[in-house]
Amino acid sequence: MLCVMGGETLWMPLALKHGGWITCAVLAVACSMSIYTSYVLARCQYYDGVKRLGSIKEVATAALGKVGGWLCFTASSLVLLATPAAYILWAAQSMNRFLIGTAGELSVAYWVIICSGVVSIPFVLTKTMKQTAITSCLAVLATFVAIVIVFSCSFVDLPTQHNTRLVVNWSQLPLALSTAALSFGGHAAQPHVEGSMHYPKSWIRVIAAALCTCLAFNLFVAVPCYFVYGDTIVGPMYDSLHSVGAGTAAAAMATAFALLAAPTFMTAFAIQAEEMLMIPTAHLPRTAEFTLRTGFRICIVACLGTLVIYVPHFINFAGLFGGLANCALIFILPVVFYLKLTGLQNKSGWELAWCALVVLFGVVGGACVAMYSILALKNDF
Repeated sequence: MLCVMGGETLWMPLALKHGGWITCAVLAVACSMSIYTSYVLARCQYYDGVKRLGSIKEVATAALGKVGGWLCFTASSLVLLATPAAYILWAAQSMNRFLIGTAGELSVAYWVIICSGVVSIPFVLTKTMKQTAITSCLAVLATFVAIVIVFSCSFVDLPTQHNTRLVVNWSQLPLALSTAALSFGGHAAQPHVEGSMHYPKSWIRVIAAALCTCLAFNLFVAVPCYFVYGDTIVGPMYDSLHSVGAGTAAAAMATAFALLAAPTFMTAFAIQAEEMLMIPTAHLPRTAEFTLRTGFRICIVACLGTLVIYVPHFINFAGLFGGLANCALIFILPVVFYLKLTGLQNKSGWELAWCALVVLFGVVGGACVAMYSILALKNDF
């Protein structure tokens, strides 16, 4: 659940503002497609019935060869590193906003350094995905509290609101589609999460339940907030609340989510990279492994913090490259792997048609992400 909720949830009302009520249906379709691609990706991990493929790179290598494996590793790395970098920047900007005008006021750059240090603690101390369970649960709890605050305050503001709501907003529907396409991701980390489970055979039920829960959370926030605030919604939902205290509390919970969620994405990347660098204890003595792993992970955090500070308009660059990679990993590549590894002949016409529709959704979603990211960068420069 952590990989697909939290960061996007509080932006869902803005997606409804862009696309209208039809965005709810788009979210449901995106969720169903994400469940399907999670299912076929898991099947690809066991496609030969002999050996489990432990990462999405290994699946891509089996399906598309070494070049395809490295391209997929690049795409998954973009997602697993761009997401926590964006979370660090989000947390730094929030802390700067909380303390602006006070004795504790610092620049965003200093807050990026501080937030990077906070994130590095659980990142260095947790070796496997299973060990990220505590921070993951706390991140989900922080998101839930923020959702409850926003949901409650929206009904308090209802009597004073008389805003416009649309069934379909054709002019900005592609923007809503791009948001929906990125709302049910986490595929880059799924093989590592599945591998950390006590009962991996339950994975399909677990991921389906998780994605459906995320859909419910998204709608739980988006529907009442769009009904109340309509076309006046701005940014993350807590910025639209009339109560300053409630908005600050929700923003604080969102900041906590960002700091708690970032290590999970980074750990999923580090596991792959460390295996490639032969850092795990299977290759080295325990002391040498701990020293190298700690140094490597500190370098990852330092590099991300440096990029966030020195790359202008980093969030839009992350949205462009990370968004394109995520659309490919969610909708396109799992279907390609599945058809390549298991064949076309044993598939019904209905399943092949569904596969084509999933890929088409990913292509259109990726095109929308690219278009709006490029427009944002054009305005920045």
